[in-house]
Amino acid sequence: MTTSNSAENISFFYEDKAFGDHGCLKQPKELSIEWLGMALHEHDPVFKKFPFSDNISSILPSLGYKRPAIVQSRYIFKLLGVGSEAIPHQDNTYLHTEPPSCTGCGLHFKMQLSTMVAYGQFQDHIKMV
Repeated sequence: MTTSNSAENISFFYEDKAFGDHGCLKQPKELSIEWLGMALHEHDPVFKKFPFSDNISSILPSLGYKRPAIVQSRYIFKLLGVGSEAIPHQDNTYLHTEPPSCTGCGLHFKMQLSTMVAYGQFQDHIKMV
């Protein structure tokens, strides 16, 4: 389930196995969300500090990218009991420009919920849904 305009907002995406036969969540909402995103870098002031920090924003230019731009940002949760498999894919098949003019590059950072500063922030977003 998604909200409309997910690319321009902070939206929640539930795990496929999160809902039972009658459409109700099988467990609490905070344990049923697969990921949240796509525009955290635009709308969440705490998250925004991370990709635009000197340490992170300097990575792609150091690899030769001329004008790197963030087009999506999200937290991905791998939850026990409902977590789905990460199927191999290429994100750049979802990103298009006319004429073709860009190369997709993803930066993935592993975070542990027990130490993730933004976890409290995640809980606040859950309460708003």
